[in-house]
Amino acid sequence: MIGGPPRISTPETPSISKETVMEALRGDNGQISPETMRLVEAWTIQREAEIERDSANASRATFEGERAELYLAMGDSNEALECLKQALYIARQERNKDIYEQTVKKADELGLGEDLFSL
Repeated sequence: MIGGPPRISTPETPSISKETVMEALRGDNGQISPETMRLVEAWTIQREAEIERDSANASRATFEGERAELYLAMGDSNEALECLKQALYIARQERNKDIYEQTVKKADELGLGEDLFSL
């Protein structure tokens, strides 16, 4: 996979779990290797394809919460916060209290709860 684009999971290529990506990020000890970055990109492409097939906004909001976790693990709290704000936007658009509450809970778990509502 070196040098090539990440591939979406197919029967020939196994699915990449968020836990696998998190383990790789933890193993990099603050310095994200090119191999780990490719894994993050492949996971993102895979999940985006899954979301497109599902087309439920709740799935999109969950994905944004997962992305927030990965960005935070990579040391990028600003992007993590943007993902959570996107999930809140989805909740508001859908008038979905469950998505809203799940997003606020996720932000609190990640230590970004106070920042979620700041300007």
